[in-house]
Amino acid sequence: MRRTLNRVRGARRIAPAMAFVLAALALPGLLGCEKQVFHLFVDFSHEAAYEFDGTGPFTYSATVTSPDIKDELDIPEDGRITRVEIKALSLRVDTLEGNEAVALALTGRIDDRTGPLDLLFENQTVPLVGLDVPYIGLNALIEAGITKLRNKINGFIDETNTAAFDIQVEGDSTPSGQRVHLLLTLVVDITVYYDQCLDMPAALTNGEPCEW
Repeated sequence: MRRTLNRVRGARRIAPAMAFVLAALALPGLLGCEKQVFHLFVDFSHEAAYEFDGTGPFTYSATVTSPDIKDELDIPEDGRITRVEIKALSLRVDTLEGNEAVALALTGRIDDRTGPLDLLFENQTVPLVGLDVPYIGLNALIEAGITKLRNKINGFIDETNTAAFDIQVEGDSTPSGQRVHLLLTLVVDITVYYDQCLDMPAALTNGEPCEW
């Protein structure tokens, strides 16, 4: 049995100084405005969920599309993307009825459907018993796969490359031969940095001028 699901959670974060700026915009008596550049960012997480039920090695894929990312990404139309960063990869594991496995060995790859698959992580041990944290961080991430993942997400956002891609997870129980029945959620934490021109009261404009 196989089931895949993709979700995106997003929320805009603005530096604390912006609270003062936005409040200042509402102050009466400040006449005349000038455009000023502000450097902002958005943090969000993309989730790919896989349901495993079987014995022996397994390989499942989840497809990520441009709407999966863009529909939930809250960036204004006049914002200019400056860079995209993959902050972290982590796993959430929910064991289901009948699961016998006490640990997994997992490998993750990204498939952009244009060439060879690139590794995101390899032979990561994931315990299934005695967990006291909701998410398990994945260490030793592999640069080639992370770079391809970052480039694909950047292509979705700036619409230079909107073709879907797949995140593939393969593995087996440790030791092998145990029944694996669980819901595994791979979480990709992403930060998108962008610039935006905002009108500021002339009396407060002491930052970077907007030239576009």
